[in-house]
Formats: sequence, structure tokens, C-alpha cells
Amino acid sequence: MTASRAGPVEFNGGRRVSRSAIGAWLMFDWAAQPHFTLITTFVFAPYFAAQIAETPVAGQAMWGYASGAAGLVIALLSPVLGAVADAAGARKPWIVAFSILLVVGTLSLWFAVPGAEYAVGIALVGFAIATIGAEFATVFTNAMMPDLVDESRLGRLSGTGWAVGFAGGLVSLVVVLGFLIANPASGLTLLGQVPILGLDPTEFEGERASGPFTAIWYAIFILPLFLLTPDRKRRNRIGEAVRTGLAELGSTLFALKRHANAAGIFGWKSFELGLFGILLTITGTIGALIGGRLDDRYGDCRRAQPPYSCQYRDPFDRCQSRWIYCRGCPDQYRRRAFCLNR
Repeated sequence: MTASRAGPVEFNGGRRVSRSAIGAWLMFDWAAQPHFTLITTFVFAPYFAAQIAETPVAGQAMWGYASGAAGLVIALLSPVLGAVADAAGARKPWIVAFSILLVVGTLSLWFAVPGAEYAVGIALVGFAIATIGAEFATVFTNAMMPDLVDESRLGRLSGTGWAVGFAGGLVSLVVVLGFLIANPASGLTLLGQVPILGLDPTEFEGERASGPFTAIWYAIFILPLFLLTPDRKRRNRIGEAVRTGLAELGSTLFALKRHANAAGIFGWKSFELGLFGILLTITGTIGALIGGRLDDRYGDCRRAQPPYSCQYRDPFDRCQSRWIYCRGCPDQYRRRAFCLNR
């Protein structure tokens, strides 16, 4: 691809990276965010608590257990996979593998029909599998950042990724609320329309369709990353990277945190939580854009929390958080977390 077709280019280590390649990398956030916005938080989670589980309180507890189980897997494997991402080389094959988990997990949520014998198991297992796939795909996607821009612009790239992700979550939420999910009282969607595709509000097909919608959205919008963003060649042996990750695992502490669920506390349904999510997503998008530029301008993680600022995100944290590339630290510690919902 020539510079004239791709536009201005960035330079990193003597390599030319087109702006289209960087834009394609940003599309990963756009592709993956509906899992966190629609499934984890604002649509499917309250549907599970209110309609699948015996009671909202029991549903909230079971959803938390599934989230914790996925978090445990993420906690145990993140140091190893993080080291592999930094040391082993090519990232796209790993992203493909974990993307399959995300797509399969979210597709399965359609079959979580209220009253069905295996609805609880389908919903919880599908959610856990999709969460593991989304988080690990993110690990390898974020590991591509140093190959796209130089160190002085990592904060801006990371913040822009956050903003693009929040924007994708907002658009997907508006689409689902506007065309798929009907208000139980009126039978109409947020835009005053009858749900498309003949989705039956009495069977909660709009809420269930958020799973396949997330899978299709991801499969479409992840394609630019695979087609346009360059990948690196293999550098080190995977065995060496795994040993490094296992060594880090022994010294990494993870804390289990409990988060309240609006579906259980306020009795909110998918419609009310969706409106609330739109407001949160707009706020998060603005904050991500500003935060990334402030990071480039005023400093990195060492200035923010010396000397232990470079650490992994709490994998049990259920709010919408993302890895942020952290400069000035060893490769295996270069991802720390911002949580905009705290």
C-alpha cells in the first residue's frame, strides 16, 4: 500500500505505518465494545436477572459467579499470554483464536429462552466464554500498539481507542434499543418502532438477539484489523515467553471486588438500563479522548503512582475497563487499567 493511497504515515523504529492501518487497529475497540455494553452491562445481564433466573437477586449472584469464573481464568492466564504477546511475535493468529470464542459465546445467548430447561447454563457459559475471548483478544491487540506509533503518542492512541470503543458501544446500544428491544408497556422500541425481524417482545427476543447482534457486529468490524494493520514476525520462542509469564504469575496479586447491579437494586429493565448506558457511554467517550492526550502531554504511569503504577488490571472488575499502554515499564507490565465506572 502506498503512502498516497493510505494518506500520511506514522514512523516507528524506521517502519512506515499508514494511517489506514492505525484506523483499522482502532476498529477493534469499535468491534469488541458491544460485548461489554450490551451483554455484560445494559441489555443481556438485566434480562438474565429478571427473566431467566428465579429471582433478580439470584440472577445477579449467578451472573457474578460466571463473571468471577471468567475472571479467574483471565487472572491465571493473563500474565502468561501478556508475556507471549510481548515476546513471541505475530499477534493476529491469537486474535483470531480468541475472537472465535467471543463470537461463539455471544451467538449462544439467543438460545437462553425464559423457562427453557438449560437457559441458565447456556446464558452463563456463553457469557463466560465470550468474556474470556474478548479480554484475551484485547491483550494481543493492545500488544500491537508499539509497532504502530512511537512512544510519545501511545497515550493518544490508547485514549482514541477507548473513545472509538465507547462510540461503538453507544451506536450499538442505540441500534438495539431503537430497532430490537421494545418497551414492555407500549410494545414499541426507543424510536417508536415495532421491533424488526418480527422479534416478539413477549418472548424477549429483542434482548436475546443482543447476543447474535454482538457476534455479527464483531465479525464485520474486526475485518479491517486483519486486512490493513501490519503484524510483526516471530521474535522469541513461545516457551521462553510462557516461562516469563509463569514467573510473573507468582508475584501478581488479584483482588476480588463486588459490584452492585442496577437490575437487582433499582428493578431496572433493559429499556431503562439502556437509556442510562447511553448517558454513561457519551461521558466515557469524551473522557477517553481527553485522557489519552493528557497522558501524552503531562506524563506517564510512573509519575502517576510511583513506584508501583505498572500493574495488570483487576480481572474480576466487572465495569467497562480496558488495558492502557503504560510507558517506561518492562514490557510485561505495560498495561494498567482505567475504570470509568468507579
